[in-house]
Formats: sequence, C-alpha cells, structure tokens
Amino acid sequence: MGEARARQWLDRHGATGRPTTPLLQARLDARHRSETLSWHLMAAVLAAFVVVFVVVGEFSNVPRPERASLLGHGFLQLGIFYVAMALAIVAGLWLQDRDERRIARTLTRRVAHPQAVRVSTVVGRWFIVTTTVTVGAGLLAGVVAAMLATEPKDRELGLLMLAAVGAFALIGLAGLVQVVRRPAIADDEQSLGDDLLLRREDALRVATPYPAVLAAVAAVHSRSLTVLFVFLGYALAAVIVSFLAHWAVSRAPAARPVSSSSGAAA
Repeated sequence: MGEARARQWLDRHGATGRPTTPLLQARLDARHRSETLSWHLMAAVLAAFVVVFVVVGEFSNVPRPERASLLGHGFLQLGIFYVAMALAIVAGLWLQDRDERRIARTLTRRVAHPQAVRVSTVVGRWFIVTTTVTVGAGLLAGVVAAMLATEPKDRELGLLMLAAVGAFALIGLAGLVQVVRRPAIADDEQSLGDDLLLRREDALRVATPYPAVLAAVAAVHSRSLTVLFVFLGYALAAVIVSFLAHWAVSRAPAARPVSSSSGAAA
C-alpha cells in the first residue's frame, strides 16, 4: 500500500516519471495513519452528539417546547461539534509529527535548505489566502453583522460568529505548529522539495471551512436581509477559496528527477 500511495501522490503532482522512494512511502504512510486517527475521532464525536442530542433528548423530562428553547437555533451546538472535529484533525497531526520525527531519526543522511525558510514559504500562499478569508473575513462578517443588526437575535449571531472564528483560529494555530516547527525531513534535493509540498498540504488541513458552515446556519436563522447576505457572502467566499486552495496544492508540481543531490547537510 505504501508504494501505491506514493505512486498516486507523485502522479497527482505531475511526476509520473519519478520512481517512488522509501522515504516518501514512509511519510505518506504516516499521513495515512494520521488521517485515519482523525476520521475515527470524528466518528466518535458524531456518535457522541447523536447520543446527547437525540437519545438523551428523547428520554429527557424537559418538555419539548422548553427543550427547543434551550437548543435555540442550534448554532452553539453545531459550533461545539465542529470545534471537536477540528481538534480531531489536530490530534491526527500530532500523531503524524511524532511518526515523522521517528522517520527522520532513521535517515543516514540529512539534507536541509541552505538558508532558513520563512513560515510563509513553508505554508505557501494558498494557505495564507485561505486563512485570510476564513479567519479574517469571518471576523469581519461577525463584526459587521453585530453592528448592523437591528434585532437582538442577529446581534447574538454576530457575536457567536466572532467567538467561533476565534476558536477555530486558535485550534488551527495549534495544528499549524505541528507542521512548521520541525526541520525538513529529506535525504536529497528531490525529497527536500517533497517535504515542502507535503507540509503545504498538511497546513491546509488545519485551514478548515467549518466557520463557513456555521455562517450558513447563522444566515438561515437571521432576521434581516443585511445579516443574511453578510453571512451567506462570507460562507460562499470561504468555501470557494478553500476548494481552490486544496485543488491547487494537491496538484502543484513535485520535484523532477535529479542526477545528484546538492543540499547542505542538516
């Protein structure tokens, strides 16, 4: 499976003529284990929410009208759900970081960039654009909605949106640390280019469009057209940018075959 996974990754990045390497296979296997852990944790979160809000709710002694009032528009509950999903991604990245550090210790030769690489270079411009839209525009949408709201409910939605985007930004930062804090894992020039590309893909994993989903929910429950269009406009922009970023980074050209390595020893 490791070789097939590496072959698929290289083909997707336009390096069809490049043979796979044990290092690339090991790193993609580590990512696969990371994503598997994240999916299992997400499934557990989903099951827990089903139990809490369906099974427990059905057997609760609280009357249905009062229960509906307690749940409100569901924004807070959905926000907690997606925060837990984002934490599952960070947990997967923590496992991947641990596995990749173990892989690095097995290398008999290490290659590094000749100069220190800036964080912006590691994460790539698509991550910066996605984060700017998801976080920056999300905070702006919450502020605008809260300021322009004429109904208390719309103002509450705007403030909740601010809190949700802030929470996702902090969680994303925790995941990003796992991606950028370690040195490059490479043993030649090709794998050094692969390392940068792999980390850019991993960085996008923490730039989730979950705030856009919450914005869409807030838009549906808003009471004014202004707040509706603010939230819907943000949600649409965030989803489109996230899709374009993942598409572009997943198909960015990988390093071509080289005849000799020329990196500095790490």
